[in-house]
Parts: sequence; C-alpha cells; structure tokens
Amino acid sequence: DFSSEIAMGIGGHGEFTDTLARYGIVMGAPLLAQYYYSIKREREYVKYAGRLVDVKLFKAVDGVKEFRGNLEGLIDDKIVIVSEAGEKLEFNKKDVAATRLAVIF
Repeated sequence: DFSSEIAMGIGGHGEFTDTLARYGIVMGAPLLAQYYYSIKREREYVKYAGRLVDVKLFKAVDGVKEFRGNLEGLIDDKIVIVSEAGEKLEFNKKDVAATRLAVIF
C-alpha cells in the first residue's frame, strides 16, 4: 500500500514505520500522518485541560465504553470531562484504558 511505499522509500527496512509507531503517529487516510496523543501523566491533564478528549474505559458503563468531552483535569485521581451535551462525567483513573486528544475530521 501507499504508506508502505513511503516507509521503504524514506527509512528503508521499516525503520521509518518503527519510528512512527514509537511516537504514536498513524499512517493512513484521510491524513498521511496524524498525531493521536495519549494523555498519561498528571501534568499532561493540566496541560490539556479545556481540550476535546476521548476517554476509553476497560469496562462499559451503561453499555458505553467510549466518551468524548472537554477535559477539566485529573481531580482526586478521577478524570473529569464535560460531555458535548454539557454533562459532567467523572471516571476513576484505574478504570480508564486510555485518554487521548480527540481527532476531528
């Protein structure tokens, strides 16, 4: 495919794709490379407060595992977001599989 051709042309022997994977860059349409940043550290929750994020849970809550909203921060070891509907949602950090900056196309 196209991304494989680019990887071989630029890095050869897969070095380029290994580097992309290490930094969380995804090859594919509609963008050639998009950054899908995972928020992990406490200081990152402060840095990205107010930004739109996707929160993915290990176990579903009321049948839903993925939530999107504006990040308020990490408060008392809970990830707090405000949903697009204006509802304040809190998730225990240990129950969250990933918190990522939302990608909007």
